[in-house]
Amino acid sequence: MSAPSPAAASSRRVNVALGSAPEAGELVAIGISVVIHEQRFLDNSRRISAICEVALDGTEAVVHDLFSFTPEGVDDRNVVTGNFAAHGRVPRFIEDMGARGEIEADLSIFES
Repeated sequence: MSAPSPAAASSRRVNVALGSAPEAGELVAIGISVVIHEQRFLDNSRRISAICEVALDGTEAVVHDLFSFTPEGVDDRNVVTGNFAAHGRVPRFIEDMGARGEIEADLSIFES
């Protein structure tokens, strides 16, 4: 799905899939755990610009940034440079999988 941001993609998914049904946000949050946002940069490259978790807040799907790319300039070959950084949030699905013994993850990668 094409969208300018992960939050916009989540909102579009709700509208396309279920329209204005009251349970739409809840169903999207249950069905989609992660949104990976790809963006085209000024150097015409495409790269991952955000990795986000879709969570449930009451009955609405909300999007929380886990990691994001921040462009900082261009190098001598006119390639966009920057850093990919964590936002300090451990995704709920990682916590749930760890509690069930399904995964062992180094949670320090999520520290900002």
